[in-house]
Amino acid sequence: MTTAPASAPAVRPARTALEDLSQWQLIRRRFVRHRPAVASLLVLVVVYAMALVAEVVAPYPSMQKNLDYAYCPPQPPRFSFPHGLHVYAVERVVDPITFHRMYVEHPEDVVPLKFFARGEPYKLWGLIPWDRRLVGVDLANYRPQAAGKAGAADAPSAADAPGAVGAVSAACAAGAPGAAGAADAPCAAGAADAPGAAGAADAPAAADGGARTIAPTFFLLGGDKYGRDIFSRIVYGSRISLSIGLVSIVIMFFLGATIGGVSGYLGGAVDNLIQRVIEILNAFPRLPLWLALAAVFPPDWSPLRVYFAITIVLSLLGWTGLARVVRGKLLALREEDYAVAARLLGAGHGRIIFRHLLPGFTSHIIVALTMSVPGMILGETALSFLGLGLRPPIVSWGVMLQDAMNMQTVANYPWLLAPVIFIIMAVLCFNFAGDGMRDAADPYAATR
Repeated sequence: MTTAPASAPAVRPARTALEDLSQWQLIRRRFVRHRPAVASLLVLVVVYAMALVAEVVAPYPSMQKNLDYAYCPPQPPRFSFPHGLHVYAVERVVDPITFHRMYVEHPEDVVPLKFFARGEPYKLWGLIPWDRRLVGVDLANYRPQAAGKAGAADAPSAADAPGAVGAVSAACAAGAPGAAGAADAPCAAGAADAPGAAGAADAPAAADGGARTIAPTFFLLGGDKYGRDIFSRIVYGSRISLSIGLVSIVIMFFLGATIGGVSGYLGGAVDNLIQRVIEILNAFPRLPLWLALAAVFPPDWSPLRVYFAITIVLSLLGWTGLARVVRGKLLALREEDYAVAARLLGAGHGRIIFRHLLPGFTSHIIVALTMSVPGMILGETALSFLGLGLRPPIVSWGVMLQDAMNMQTVANYPWLLAPVIFIIMAVLCFNFAGDGMRDAADPYAATR
């Protein structure tokens, strides 16, 4: 009689690699697969680092003026082996016929650029004295060239231009009748009495052929109406525009987590009251409500007080979305076993909410806060652009856009809209990063 073979021991299934990962490791694993989100996060890191060391990145101080270069066009950097990194010098000239101011580029006058070049002294973060700029004009190796000949060749000449001045000059040169008479012709009085003579006096070449020296400048994104470097002001303005978003979400987190947590945990009449208040706040149009609250700021407030007031206004109107997210999660989690056990052990309501329930969906809170930052940036920009938010001498992206309110000015000097590019970039990067975090917040979903 044969005996049946003993049954083989049960084999435990091997643990997968995903089962050994924590929640945050799973979130990070899925987030790095979202390439647009990762790229956006890197861009935001660079922009915030640029704002942190604005004194080093900006070629000039934010308030440094040079009226001789008002509305100077952008000077794109160039590279060549003989000259290295450089720009061409530009000079403002006046058309003697139309009196139109324009800028003439002088390729023979090369302005060398240098990394960590010496510039205006400053104190980094108000503590560390330094005078180096990330990219600036290399004054030690700059060899100025005379601007007289080049300017005269590039600018329209009064003698060659058609019109009254050209006719008078031709008549004088030909010895026309009456040319010697001071009363009959402008020849004796000189070209200064003829129409267009004022423009000729402003032309780069003087009547006696005297030469002038061009100031070495580096306006990467052009200059504004006071001759201030737009790129430098954008770098300094990023501190205000970007920090308002971060400070606002801190206040939003406190209000949204607290009010939403109380609403979702207690429920009943308290929940109904809080939800009705949230619905009333959400019913108001955002922009008119911002304008109404910003209009009550006293005009004599200091820039620092206005900054914090704008931050508080944006936060008081932006916490409702986070509060509803927290409420919805707590309604589902308050009856879980660990929450009931903590309540039976005598834990207080505050401890249960902030110690046991909120950490369970921290990733969702981070996503909600990240998606709220673009709204804060756009809110500050809108208020400052309309003159009801931050005001000069504070430099922010919204304040800079006040120079672009005149459409004729924008048509002539489109580089004044450069802050718009940075605003769009920051908003899109926050949206892409928020989308990636939202997808990664559910780490146990099927991998893509």
